[in-house]
Amino acid sequence: MGLALPGRAEDGVGDVIPGLIHLTGICVLPEEQGKGVGSRLLDHLLGVARATGQDRASLWASADNDRGQRLFQSRGFVRTGRVSPDGLGPELVHYQADLGATPQLLTPASKGWPATSLGKEPSTSRPTGPYRPISSPSSSTTHSSAEPGDLAACQR
Repeated sequence: MGLALPGRAEDGVGDVIPGLIHLTGICVLPEEQGKGVGSRLLDHLLGVARATGQDRASLWASADNDRGQRLFQSRGFVRTGRVSPDGLGPELVHYQADLGATPQLLTPASKGWPATSLGKEPSTSRPTGPYRPISSPSSSTTHSSAEPGDLAACQR
């Protein structure tokens, strides 16, 4: 799961910052970790950001999420030095990436991934609003079928 939202000043409560996309809620269920799902999800979100003209991306990661932090760093994200307390666990660390400087992403074919909606190159069409929901081409909905317990398992 993952959301791409317009980046905003004042940690999300201020004005929209042109060119900045904020990624949030990026998580993979524990039983799916280690299968490349997170890599494909992040690559897709970054591809959509680039296709919609965004040149920077930001996100917060749990300080104890070493696997997630390695993934973000492999895609050009660097720590900004900002930290924030998290009432649910370890503090959060802030990352930002220059999307023009992000390393060349591997294509699904070069990794042997199946051709799924996350494995396809993003559309180059422009969205009609400030952002667009990401959905599977085979689905008319844009929401997840996850149950509340799934999200709790996904947060750490």
